[in-house]
Amino acid sequence: MIRNSAALMIVLFLVACETSPRPTLRWVKPGGSAADLEAARTACEDEAMKPQLGVEGDGLQAQGRANIFMRCMNGRGWHQVLPAAAD
Repeated sequence: MIRNSAALMIVLFLVACETSPRPTLRWVKPGGSAADLEAARTACEDEAMKPQLGVEGDGLQAQGRANIFMRCMNGRGWHQVLPAAAD
């Protein structure tokens, strides 16, 4: 009986961990404003949407575009952090 209860508690704990929301990352840049962030996002989205040579397939294109976007944002001085670290 105790063993079954313990097993049930472990399963419930694991399910709770899997379904709990993950923290949302924020873009931060020393001295960066909301307008600066919007401009950087727009420019990096445009950069990521340009056709890429040698990249085929939706999955590969999506991942490649995400990588281009992240490199662009990082190159402009923006970095993603957890909200607690950004405050």
